[in-house]
Amino acid sequence: MNNALLVVVLAVLPVGAGTTAVPPLVPQLDGTSWILSTLAGRTTTGHDRVTLVFDAARIRGTDGCNQYTGPYSAVDTRLKIGPEVLSTQMGCPTKIMELASSYMSVLRAANSYRVSGGELLLVGATGRVLATFVRPTKPLAGSHSQD
Repeated sequence: MNNALLVVVLAVLPVGAGTTAVPPLVPQLDGTSWILSTLAGRTTTGHDRVTLVFDAARIRGTDGCNQYTGPYSAVDTRLKIGPEVLSTQMGCPTKIMELASSYMSVLRAANSYRVSGGELLLVGATGRVLATFVRPTKPLAGSHSQD
């Protein structure tokens, strides 16, 4: 009887069972909200109004001055934002406008992402981290995300 059971167990095991590497899970972006922490390696303390929300194949948020929205796609860790990201056209002080312009350029330049230690890192084509985001401590205004 024991030999028969062993034959049945071996017969149902797939060939190579236990030798196939399980790929790591890639955190999904859809339904997440973020606040900009660093941009091009510089801390953005005091600019907690720069936000990024991923929802139903679209991004939206604020760039520190204007609201923006546009399409995105993410496959594995590859990320494509745009090509058309639309924003309001409010005027703000020069420093904030410079931050907003740099931020929007970084969004368009990102081609991959990583989520590590509660942070979202947008990465450029050379592998350099372009921007770092942290999760908000409270829901962002107008956000329906499931963080």
